[in-house]
Amino acid sequence: MEEKFYAAGFSFINPILTDIFSRYADNSVMAGIVSEDGRTELYFRTEFTAAVPSDAEQVLSLLFRLLEADASQPLYAVYSAHREDILRDTVLRLSQTLNGFVDVKISLYSSENSTRTDFTLKRERNVTTETQSQQ
Repeated sequence: MEEKFYAAGFSFINPILTDIFSRYADNSVMAGIVSEDGRTELYFRTEFTAAVPSDAEQVLSLLFRLLEADASQPLYAVYSAHREDILRDTVLRLSQTLNGFVDVKISLYSSENSTRTDFTLKRERNVTTETQSQQ
């Protein structure tokens, strides 16, 4: 009998989440998941099927649910050890965290029916510059 498994691949840019996790994770852990351009790449294997998210709130919720479920994920130990602090920091900066998601790509896999579902959330970074004139 073939073992059933579910998996998810996350790829996103979110400087707020990177900042929050980097407060608790070693540089080596962060270097393994965040590229030089700020893109975070995470892969999970779980025993449950995940619903396809439809917005940034559901992306964040799914991310934390998967972090709790996959002990092989490099951030699992960090998240487990500092869960309350990470969640507190995220809630305190919730609006920034949700707005910080840029170019989210999620792939959900199921061995049960050999399916792959992809989700993309495209957003552009808003950069506000302030100029001052000297007289």
